[in-house]
Amino acid sequence: MDISISAILGLVFLAIGFAAVFLMFRIWGYPFDEVRQESSAPRALVLSHRLAGLLFVLLYLYMMYHMVPRLFIYQVEFPARTVAHMLLGVSIGFLLLIKLVIIRACSHFSAML
Repeated sequence: MDISISAILGLVFLAIGFAAVFLMFRIWGYPFDEVRQESSAPRALVLSHRLAGLLFVLLYLYMMYHMVPRLFIYQVEFPARTVAHMLLGVSIGFLLLIKLVIIRACSHFSAML
């Protein structure tokens, strides 16, 4: 993957992340319907948030698919910049995994809010 394409994908990744967070904050502003166990937010907002989240995860997986093999190019030790990128990449992946597990496996806790 070319460096300029990598930088553009990184900026798109950042923009999609900000959009997903902003949409989630908008959705949280709507009251939660206890009977139906879902937010009363407009369906378009919820679908936009889900689409942004899906794009975020797909772009993350695409970038990891192309970036991890580049780690094996280094012969001796990783430069500090590479270590920082690895830490950020692994941290984002770990947080995505935890978020998805909480959303899918622990949805019964939403009644306690």
